[in-house]
Parts: sequence; C-alpha cells; structure tokens
Amino acid sequence: MPKAVGLASRLKTLEGVVDAYATFGRFDILAFFECRDESELFKSVSEAASFEGIVTSETLMEILSSQRSEYGKGPFSS
Repeated sequence: MPKAVGLASRLKTLEGVVDAYATFGRFDILAFFECRDESELFKSVSEAASFEGIVTSETLMEILSSQRSEYGKGPFSS
C-alpha cells in the first residue's frame, strides 16, 4: 500500500476529519475537516501534522455564516 494511502486512512480516525484521501499532484493527501471554531480546527490540524510522514501542510478554510451571502458557497457546501 502506498504511504499516502495509509496516512489518509489514519487521518480519517482523527476527530474533526470528515474525509481524507491520497491524491496525485502538488499534495499527496487531501483531508476535509469540520470543526465548530478555529481553535478546534487548529487542534485537529496540529494533531494531523504531527503524524510521522507528514512533512508540511496547507490549510484552506471555507467560512460559513448564518446569513449565507456570496461567501461560504464553495463546491463542498450544502
């Protein structure tokens, strides 16, 4: 099994991770987190970044508001 596939499977066990999978390209793994707030996200991402084999990470956030304006309507929002 490729290392990225195993790491993606391990990431799925973390609290806050709703999906993770191996990819081709700039990054080897893509993980989706859903957290109540930034501090919870920071904790989950920090734990993920501590896994052996993860060298670097980049976090992109989709902000959802109760007013549902033009923001928060990315491809993965409901």
